Amino acid sequence: MWLIWPTLPGRTGQPLCALRLGLRFSIEHVEQILHILQIPAQFSFCGHICSGVEALSISLHRMASHVRFVDLSCVYDLLPSFISQIFAGFMLWLFTNFGDLVRSFENTWTTEREWLELFSNKLEESGCPLPNTFGFIDGTHIEVCRPVRDQRSWYCGHHHAHCFKCLVIQLPNGILLSFGPFNGSQHDSSQAEAIQINELLASHCTFPDRSFVLYADAGFAVGRNLITPFRRTQNQTDQEAAWNTEMSRARISVEWGIGRCKNLFQMMTNKNNLKSLMSPVAVYWFNSILFTNIHSCLNGRSQVSDFFDMSTPTLEEYIMA
Repeated sequence: MWLIWPTLPGRTGQPLCALRLGLRFSIEHVEQILHILQIPAQFSFCGHICSGVEALSISLHRMASHVRFVDLSCVYDLLPSFISQIFAGFMLWLFTNFGDLVRSFENTWTTEREWLELFSNKLEESGCPLPNTFGFIDGTHIEVCRPVRDQRSWYCGHHHAHCFKCLVIQLPNGILLSFGPFNGSQHDSSQAEAIQINELLASHCTFPDRSFVLYADAGFAVGRNLITPFRRTQNQTDQEAAWNTEMSRARISVEWGIGRCKNLFQMMTNKNNLKSLMSPVAVYWFNSILFTNIHSCLNGRSQVSDFFDMSTPTLEEYIMA
């Protein structure tokens, strides 16, 4: 089904854009995004002038699928080079203005005690056996085209692919945080050490009478506020194995969050569209996380928030956090 938006001023007889429902957002939601993110009415990227709604719709269309710029040119009646400039420029504008919503640990969800207590209580109600847990952390890799130089730093021997890596924190209300990027050869534990996750948790999630913790898989190093499963050794008891099983049922939510982001914005799963030395591929990932959070807020739910019986914040609350 095709939805035609009003004609652009100054573009005679040509519609603003033809939007397919596969953009992940309805027309009403796109209008809310334009208003709440305060996207300018007009952009100029390297001499190419376009409207804000045009830049947003082209970017969403590109990110939500495996289409090439030449494919988009048939939909938007613009030259592929023009569409490329719009997409790259808008992605950088979005990351510059809203990147901290994704990449900063200093926000409402991770610093205010009442939110940490609410998350912890909801996790305990869902059957999580580790008290004071407020979220889950895991690493993910995003495959890219094989670069022509510095291939070793991009290559991951575990996945047998050229990629970059990021850390992702999943909160029970459906909100995702992400940190990075890191080399494809870097391990999850060293990524956590690079962002000083233990120091962040100690300074923001520790109070005189109570400390809140993140739960991670066995690939991370255990710390005061970062808890990992009991090691699977010959001496592991049945109680420890049962505890690990119960925790894994809750920890799987971070995998749901990562999978949802890659499923909604499938450009991140198409390495042919991610040329690491020609475009800011990590910016595309962080913007995908941002749009995933926006999608959860506008729809009022996600798989994770439903699982933990929480409501997602409104888009206004998320932007102000």
